[in-house]
Order: sequence, then C-alpha cells, then structure tokens
Amino acid sequence: MPRRPSSLSACGALLVALLGASCSDSAPPPPDSTVDAPDASTPDTLVDFGIPDLVPTPDTPPPPPGPWREVPAFTKADLIEASVIARDDIWIVGAGGEIWHFDGTTYRKASSPVGATARLFTVACLARGDCWAAGREGSGPSSKMVLLRYDGSAWTLVPSNADETFTCIRVVGSDYYATTGESRALVRWDGSAWQPQWRDPSGAVNTFCLGGISPDALFVSGSQLVQENGGTVTRPFALRRAGAGFSPIALPSPGPELPQLSQASALLAPWVLSADEAWLPMGRMALVHYVQGKLSETLLPGASQGGSTTMMWGFAADDIWLIGRFNGPSSVESRIFHYDGSAWTPHEVVFDRAPLGIIGKRGQTAIIVGEDGLVLRYAP
Repeated sequence: MPRRPSSLSACGALLVALLGASCSDSAPPPPDSTVDAPDASTPDTLVDFGIPDLVPTPDTPPPPPGPWREVPAFTKADLIEASVIARDDIWIVGAGGEIWHFDGTTYRKASSPVGATARLFTVACLARGDCWAAGREGSGPSSKMVLLRYDGSAWTLVPSNADETFTCIRVVGSDYYATTGESRALVRWDGSAWQPQWRDPSGAVNTFCLGGISPDALFVSGSQLVQENGGTVTRPFALRRAGAGFSPIALPSPGPELPQLSQASALLAPWVLSADEAWLPMGRMALVHYVQGKLSETLLPGASQGGSTTMMWGFAADDIWLIGRFNGPSSVESRIFHYDGSAWTPHEVVFDRAPLGIIGKRGQTAIIVGEDGLVLRYAP
C-alpha cells in the first residue's frame, strides 16, 4: 500500500489510515501501561495537562478558557480514530493494533487480538460494552482486513471477507453502518450479519466514509473514476439517502462555479446536520456545504497559504470543529478551526503532530487523536 505524505495533503484521517503511515521506532508500552488524566471536574481556571507556565497563581489572572487541552503522550503509536460513549468511556484505536480505553481518569491499554503489523483505523460504539473496530493486518498484497467486536469484557476477532475493507464504521440512529472502500458498498449490521444497503453498479466508486443522525438522514462520501478529455480521472463522490433509497448527489463538472471542488479528487468524512444539510471536507483548505439540494464551497482562513483538512465533528449546527495540517509562517503546523454558525475561524491551539481523527458525543465531550500518540481532549 502506498505511503502517506507527512503533510496529509491528500486526505483525512480515514483515508490516510488506508494509505498507510510509518510506525514509531519506539516500542509500545506494556499492556498494563496507564497514564493519569485530569478529573473532568477540574475547574476551567486550572490547566490540568501539565503546562506549568499557564497555571494561575495569586499574582496572575487565570488564562482565558480554551476548550482543547493536549494530553501527555501515553503511546508512541499513531492513534487514528476514537469513539465516545460518555466522558468516562472512550475507546481509541491505531497503529500496531493498539486499543486504548479512557475511563474518565486513566488511559489504559487494552488487550488486542491483532498483532503489531495491524493498523486499526475505525471504531464505533453504540453503547457501553458494544463496539466494533476494523483495519488491516500485514502489508502489501498479503494484507487482510481485520474486524473486531467488543462485548463489554474483551475485544475478539470476527470472521470477515478478506477481499473487503471496512474503511469507516459509524453509529447511525440505533444501528451500525460501514463503508467498504474499493468494494464500493454501504453495509448495515442487522444483529447477526452485515447486510448491503447500497452498492455501486458502475464499479467506479470508492466509498470512504459516512455520517448521519438517522437512517433517513445519512450521507456517504468518497471518490469515483470518470472519463474526462479522453482519459480516466478521480473525482469526488457523494451519496445521500432519499426516502427509502439512496441517490448520488449531482456534483458539477469542473468549472468556475465551484473551483475548489473542481480540483478535488475526493470528499472525506461528512458531518451531517439533517437529511437536507451536511458539511464535507475536500482534503484541501475548502469544504463543501450541502443545503437542500444546493452545493456551495467555503475557503478556510489562510487558504492561500495551502494545507489540507482531514476530519470534522460538531456539537451543533453552530458549534463544529475541523482539524488539519496547514502551511504556517515558517513550517507546516496542525490547526483546529471552529464554525460558530456564520464563519470558520482558527482556534488558538497550534501543535506539531498531525491530527488524524476527531469525534465526540453531543452533551458529553470530544477528542482529537493523531500521529505519535497525539490526544487532545475537549474540556471547556
């Protein structure tokens, strides 16, 4: 499998996971490794992640509240995706087959049924003790899909189709859905088996990820092969559930109407607000906004300097967070952007390691994970 450029220029957390990434040279911690995290009740005026120069003293005013706090690293492995059940129940998966659990106080390494050559790049939990995760184990043509299930006591391997790869698993309503990448399908877990919900009849679509708030408000994103100017090129693809069936979203041909979309090769994990509204990152400094059948694109501040968006998640329509890698004044830097319902603005936190995933639970909390053990917790 080809390697991902360090700048994440082509894709989001899911896609970079599929394209591969270098593993850390450092050995992972032993299975019983833990690291203490701050109590969720810690006052906002106290910085609880070991940043001494920001801890207020009687002689200095407290720092302004900032919702994202970096957690001291507890692993050197790339952490690719997380699933939030509650503030005290978060699962994280990543390179080396690593699985971590946060219980509100401690990040603890769980026993994983896959080996060090595995790369787990998606995880989703419907409830406490009810989770799925997926990835690939091995390298090159001999690599195979691995599908894991958590029943509340242990993670175990589940038999799967070796020719498929679950690129993205999400909870939609009360069901699990998954996209299958180059297998060009959307599937749903019916309690005993993964059943196809949609399959590309043309054989040209690659389904990357999905998002939704109910089975009737569901979007699928990815790429498709199209014929242009006598050749085959890769263009963005999006699918929307319309009533009882699915229909592709009509994307314009390359032209001045949506210039950023014309240059994009894929749409990444969608953030869905309703059956008629969704945001879709393009893997560049621009987003597609779908509202009632109409498409518009939004350039992020600093777009002229270049960079790439990776993934987004939000608490509400006016409280959405976006992560990516962007060209800073002197080097490439990782940034977080926030949407307040009217405009996207950069968050004050800037960090070096590349973010790969952001996920949360409304009314609870959110988490960012990334390369070399990067974790940022939402703690306003």
